[in-house]
Amino acid sequence: MNRNGRPDDPVFDASEALYRRCHPEHVDEYERGKFRILPAAWSDLHNMSVVRGKYSQPDHARWDSTTDPENPAGFKPKLYRDWYVAGVQVAGIPEPIATAGGVTYSFAPTHVPFDDLYSHSEIRASKDGVRIVSQNKFKNDEVKLKYRGILSDKAVIVLRPDQVELPAPPELESAP
Repeated sequence: MNRNGRPDDPVFDASEALYRRCHPEHVDEYERGKFRILPAAWSDLHNMSVVRGKYSQPDHARWDSTTDPENPAGFKPKLYRDWYVAGVQVAGIPEPIATAGGVTYSFAPTHVPFDDLYSHSEIRASKDGVRIVSQNKFKNDEVKLKYRGILSDKAVIVLRPDQVELPAPPELESAP
């Protein structure tokens, strides 16, 4: 799980799983044992934190990093054991979304390892090829809704609260 001097890995296979923790209020068990991830689970649109399946287990998405440069001084990492973990394949990341005004938003995974969480990555958003670096710069509500909807449709729950081990190999190809 630790970086141990390993370099960034910019290559993502389309079938690689990306995992993200989801607050229980953002998951709907619409039928016993069948879950839907609500669009609100995909809140940080400009650089959404995920962990790569290539270098981690789904449960690692529940752990905070102590070396995340955005954490304040004196930060105490938390473990979100009572949260769900959603998985989506890299191929499930939305294709570029064009607006009626001719602006194109695109999304791509980027490996952004922390010293204590080598698998940390982000799904980064760009507007007309320029990376969006702040949440308040992502202003198009129609694109936000479409982006969140696509991710919700493609993602599946791979771990329920308090599960650590996968109950069975997750199928990330499609959601219900």
